[in-house]
Amino acid sequence: MIKMSAVTFYSALTLAMAACSGPSVADPASTSQGPRSPAPPAAAQQDSKSSYRVWIDVDAAEQVAHIKAAIWPLPRTQVELELSFPDQYAFVTLPPHFTSPLQGTAAGRPLAFPRQIDPFRFRVKTEGAEAIELTWSIALDRRTHPEVIARSDGYEHSFVEEGLGMLFTAELVPVPNIEIKSTQVGVVGEFEDSVITPWGPGSASEQGTTVWTPPVEELSNDILLVGTDWTTVRTETSGLRATFALGPDTQWLRPIIERRLIPVVQAEVEMFGWTPREQFLFAFGPSSGTPGYGGSPKSGSMTMFVSGELSDKVARESVTHLVAHEFHHLWGHGTRAPSDELRFMTEGYTDYYSYIVPWRLGMISDATMHTTLESRLAAGAAALDKYGRSLSAAGGPEFFAGRDAYHACYGAGLALALWTDLALRKSGTQDGLDELMREWYRPSSGAARGSSPRTANLANWKSHLTSRLSASDVEHYMRTIEANGSVDWEALFDRVDLIVEQVGESFQISPSCLPRLR
Repeated sequence: MIKMSAVTFYSALTLAMAACSGPSVADPASTSQGPRSPAPPAAAQQDSKSSYRVWIDVDAAEQVAHIKAAIWPLPRTQVELELSFPDQYAFVTLPPHFTSPLQGTAAGRPLAFPRQIDPFRFRVKTEGAEAIELTWSIALDRRTHPEVIARSDGYEHSFVEEGLGMLFTAELVPVPNIEIKSTQVGVVGEFEDSVITPWGPGSASEQGTTVWTPPVEELSNDILLVGTDWTTVRTETSGLRATFALGPDTQWLRPIIERRLIPVVQAEVEMFGWTPREQFLFAFGPSSGTPGYGGSPKSGSMTMFVSGELSDKVARESVTHLVAHEFHHLWGHGTRAPSDELRFMTEGYTDYYSYIVPWRLGMISDATMHTTLESRLAAGAAALDKYGRSLSAAGGPEFFAGRDAYHACYGAGLALALWTDLALRKSGTQDGLDELMREWYRPSSGAARGSSPRTANLANWKSHLTSRLSASDVEHYMRTIEANGSVDWEALFDRVDLIVEQVGESFQISPSCLPRLR
């Protein structure tokens, strides 16, 4: 995720999309205690995989989401079911705030009261039932939590107003610890007819309620928008349908979306030549008084805020950078599950493209691009010096403290992306870093869109570099990321015929690099 009250960046995680379906659900009338229950069929087939149905009823007056779910058929040997809320989906991740506890029934009989293992996990005794129904209610109050306010992280948490709401499913929906092959989610109640999801068009259930069919991983880490006050801007390119949703106080961003954000999204899709998913949702919610701007990608969506106090120029440039960075993560999140030691690459290289792509589109001048490369190298080198450990170590837990390790991953990682781009072009790779990243993120042969990401570690990345660069170049590269503290950046860039001079904590880069990056 990126969050910028000054100029700071945070990264997030995602998985990709797959289609799934299942039988229809029962539709008893709504009650004040919650939504209509998505009850399973009376007789479940024991040889089929489990289905998970979730219906959400949001009460704006109460600021509560009432939720009912059904899981069926359960494995024959299942006597206990574990349900887990994600414990890391936002910069400030808080346990769910229940206004009514998680409860369950099987064939109309109450199940043993769920046992809480930790703030994010629960166990329910299923007692050999073929199917169970669950109910719970969660307060939509995380944005007002003191820790969330202190860290300016409100944009990653749910809210609902009379005509506008944003629901983070990570706060609302736990994942069962059994294999789920069919997932459906529906919104009922006052917001039933005004839902925007990242899961494509919904379909009508037998009872007329619209349902969506995300895989369970996406259901537990995505965004639903509700309310009639959202307006949308849509685009389609190379197999991707993107929706930009604007709240009432972000309508002023529409020209920026049309003139800058849509071209950036199109350019990144075309650069890779494919997309890990078919739908993506960009949601610009209220800033709620938070200065600056920020954003964070989820499974198939991205939440963003932009303060209306920013000047037109700052907003235009900042939001362009934000979308170029976070949308670029889509390919990595869809196909790779990198280890912490690759954080310098997943964040630094991604940030390199957040400048390179707009520059190629003429949205950043040569002079600004040149200055940006110098400033990012200086910031990364200074942070790495202060950190005193290796760049590969900087992506661990210390990265999330937002200090030297964090800035080293971004700044020094970006400098290494520049070096890699120039080294590849020098070696004869026409598209430079573009080609390397396309190959790195391309799904394995035969892998379907939305299949689980492959793991990746530093050894995998080194092997990938070795396929394109000389052994000597790769050796110097590895020394750079494994050195503790200071790096001789002048000597490193000399290997790619680029003059880089350090003056104090500043760096001067020869302008000759820019023509080589077109």
